[in-house]
Amino acid sequence: LTYEVDRCEPDGMEPNDDRFDARDVRPPATLRNLTHCGTNEDWFAVDLDEGDDLTVRLDTRGGGDNLDLHLMGPGGGVPLVRAESFGAREEVAWRAQRRGDHLLRVFAHDRDGGNAEYELSVEVLAADDRCADDRREPDDSRFAARDIRAGRTERDLTVCGDDEDWFEIDLDA
Repeated sequence: LTYEVDRCEPDGMEPNDDRFDARDVRPPATLRNLTHCGTNEDWFAVDLDEGDDLTVRLDTRGGGDNLDLHLMGPGGGVPLVRAESFGAREEVAWRAQRRGDHLLRVFAHDRDGGNAEYELSVEVLAADDRCADDRREPDDSRFAARDIRAGRTERDLTVCGDDEDWFEIDLDA
């Protein structure tokens, strides 16, 4: 009689089995060769400022069991965002409503647990780095050009990405 045991070796982030042992992640970061074993949960913490945009992607590798991902605000509690599909990829995105450690919980979709190797990618766009339209938008074409007066200085204008700003000025001949 022979049988194969489904072995699972804990990864180097253990112990991180609850919110109190959550491992700090400093974005941008991609954590590779992580393992989820049985009913064990893996927890991570990401420090965010109010207004920061967080994107987290979990990719299950090598046909392992289905994993899910929850994002909790500072202090834990009820998940702010849940990613619970049956696919090999889960993704959450969130704009922080307040400052503090936001918690990521990785767990088996099946209540009986499951073993899987996975990768976790964490990215943050700081509120200060996000580009906001200026007060003159929309002014993105010659038909939407905004009037300005000669000799007047326009302040606090922004151009974001491929955005164009058009202006119209009357000149004496």
